Amino acid sequence: GPIWLDGLAPDTTLCAPSTATECLTVAAYAGVHDGAEGQGNLRGYSSRGPRMDGAVKVGLTAPDDPYTTLPSMTLPYSDVLLHGAYTVFGGTSGAGPHVAGTLALLMQAATGLSAQAAVQSMYDGALQIPEMGPLPNKDWGYGKLDVHKAALGAAAADNAPPFAVAEALDAGALQVVLDAGPSTDP
Repeated sequence: GPIWLDGLAPDTTLCAPSTATECLTVAAYAGVHDGAEGQGNLRGYSSRGPRMDGAVKVGLTAPDDPYTTLPSMTLPYSDVLLHGAYTVFGGTSGAGPHVAGTLALLMQAATGLSAQAAVQSMYDGALQIPEMGPLPNKDWGYGKLDVHKAALGAAAADNAPPFAVAEALDAGALQVVLDAGPSTDP
């Protein structure tokens, strides 16, 4: 493909289908697997606007590194075949499913809710922090996706993570029993 040797900039890096007028464009920020950018920061490889005609196209940002399952995979640089595995799924292709899943949940929860109203709920509920600058903008859109706030109108309350303890007991015949009884929330 074409390359540019001068004037490299992260602006106007949107590509199809994100350039479509009636499309919700999603950018990616670093989630748990933060990489070079640092957790919560916009990924260097994330699509950004504006569109070539100047329109701000990014609607929301979402984390790009959820885990996903693989039915089977061969480990890189080996002949080991795993039947069932987990892998990190990144990029805007990894951020998009968060937004699509939220849209589906919102529309399922409210009978008769239009797609446009559900998208507006996500925009209204987006997490906005001062470092993003005035929103919506070409990099962050309306901000970071906040599923709880989009669905219920308020951010989730802070809570402490549970303390988990599990003991694996060999039950024979290739069976394992996990006992989470000692956990704070078994």
